Amino acid sequence: MIFNTMTFGVFLVSVFIFYWIVPKDWRKIFLIFASLVFYLYNQPKFFLLIVFLSLLTYLIAKIIFIIRQNNNKFIFSQKIWWLLGIIILVFSLCYFKYARFFIGILNDILKLFHQTKQLPLPMLLAPLGISFFVFEFVHYLTDLYHDKIKKHGLVDFSLFAVFFPTLVSGPIKRFQPLLEQEKEINNFDFIYLNEGLRRIIIGFAKKIIIADTMTPFANLLLSPDGVSRGGFWIATYAYAIKIYFDFAGYSDIAIGVARLFGYRVPENFNWPYLRSNISDFWKNWHMSLSSWIKDYLFIPLGGSRRPMPQVVFNLTLVMALCGLWHGPNYTFVVWGLWHGLGLGVYHFYKSKRKEVNYVSWPKRIVATVFTFHFVLIGWVFFASNTLSDAFFILSKMFFLR
Repeated sequence: MIFNTMTFGVFLVSVFIFYWIVPKDWRKIFLIFASLVFYLYNQPKFFLLIVFLSLLTYLIAKIIFIIRQNNNKFIFSQKIWWLLGIIILVFSLCYFKYARFFIGILNDILKLFHQTKQLPLPMLLAPLGISFFVFEFVHYLTDLYHDKIKKHGLVDFSLFAVFFPTLVSGPIKRFQPLLEQEKEINNFDFIYLNEGLRRIIIGFAKKIIIADTMTPFANLLLSPDGVSRGGFWIATYAYAIKIYFDFAGYSDIAIGVARLFGYRVPENFNWPYLRSNISDFWKNWHMSLSSWIKDYLFIPLGGSRRPMPQVVFNLTLVMALCGLWHGPNYTFVVWGLWHGLGLGVYHFYKSKRKEVNYVSWPKRIVATVFTFHFVLIGWVFFASNTLSDAFFILSKMFFLR
């Protein structure tokens, strides 16, 4: 039941009508039920997994609240329970999404040492949306551990956990803003319908009219044999257009669907290709992900307060993890490393200049064009099936072959 299907359209209209008909006190429960139906329809095999992880996350949160309220350790301290929750969530993500990839790496290492025996590769399917809801649960437990989340009930958490507009493709939302909005949503207001439908229509236009139109050209990157140099450039530009309008379109639809029920979820894209440096690009590309990475990976590692070599290392590390988050493939890791390198160089340059300010339009235009093409090179890795394909494409694009 993906967004651009008739089944989802019927589901959405039905849920929207009944949501505003049922009494206010029952709306959250109805929306939770509808969200569970949505996930059950899409992924019946993993339905119990998301229910289990949701309940486990809430149980750990309750234990932390009890420890905090009673000022005792309840067998273990708050920190131990928080770490236990994080470990279980991260392990679940790694097991279902990356086990095959990591075992493949071990097999490659064994080959380097001329070991003929190979570890069997597990045939695992990643549950739909696991990258998104695990990141949301990690945020929830971490903010709760740092006392940024007030005490609440299971219904409030469940709505956050399974809210179907953002469940499988984001944006990555935060618990506190969602909980605060519930107090403001009373009776139906036509502004919800107006803003929601407008955003949904814009999202579908981005996806169908622009992104899907670029797909035949972008697909040349998937089959590089026999493609000319000019063909690769056309394909790479097409892919840059496709991936932006595809991601941004789905985000617009999710934002619009959430708005139909009175909720606002985070914006995800703000014309990132028009930014004049790679740091600003990431502040405006997949913003819910980049802000999550900043708050829960980069800042805990020391952020920009560390010596410059460590800042560069931390940026490279978190961007490599960002690449891996997108998929279990070397190509995504190298894409992340490419952006980590770019961010590291930019921060080093900024530290020497103290301030990066393009005072003239020509300088800003040149910087924007350069930044866009830096991102463009990264898309070759992101789009390619293998690293060898990516390097082949790039070598041909830049007259090295």
